[in-house]
Amino acid sequence: MTVWQRYINTSVCDGLCWDAAVISTAQQQLLCAHQGGILAKVTEPEIQVLLSRKRDVLLTQGLTLGGLKCLVIRDNLYTEAHQFAMDLRTKIYGDNSSRAIAVVLANPVCLILIGRKGIPGGILGMKAFQTAWQWLLGRPKIRVWSINGHMVEQVTCFKYLGMLLQSLGERSAYHEYVAKLAQRLAQAILIFFWTNGRQYIPAALKLFQAKIISQLL
Repeated sequence: MTVWQRYINTSVCDGLCWDAAVISTAQQQLLCAHQGGILAKVTEPEIQVLLSRKRDVLLTQGLTLGGLKCLVIRDNLYTEAHQFAMDLRTKIYGDNSSRAIAVVLANPVCLILIGRKGIPGGILGMKAFQTAWQWLLGRPKIRVWSINGHMVEQVTCFKYLGMLLQSLGERSAYHEYVAKLAQRLAQAILIFFWTNGRQYIPAALKLFQAKIISQLL
């Protein structure tokens, strides 16, 4: 069983999700889905429409996922707000109910969750965000530097000096909070480098001027 499949199985068993799928954003193809669910039938043309940079068609015509017609409620997948999320809603399904759908980008994948009957879109969206952050926090390190015996890791998660920050809301607000905290901590980290030797200063500046969120070990 793949890592993605374990996440899918866990999501469907938590009582909020009726169906779930993970899509590769690079290949634009289905990686895994809940067995027997609607999203297991998602086609590559449907994925291409979902991830297309041309968003006008989605807002006017909607889209289908696994043949299930969906309406776009909110589209912030590629907006400057950097929320990387979409809120959809199914049209009337077989049990005469409409279900919320949450779509979240967590490169290199896209997560799609369909809520159970009666689950609000806001709650489902929070579930999708939390799952996406778990993926990001568990992602392998991108690069590791060794500076005079001290290891400095470039990562994609928000972790500073052993303090882990968790997302409780929309990504845009979370990013703003992390950015402000990073500015304060950057100065403290520079002082740390200074007190342990002036030779560390260029390396520290390189990390933060590159606008990379770093974890210092």
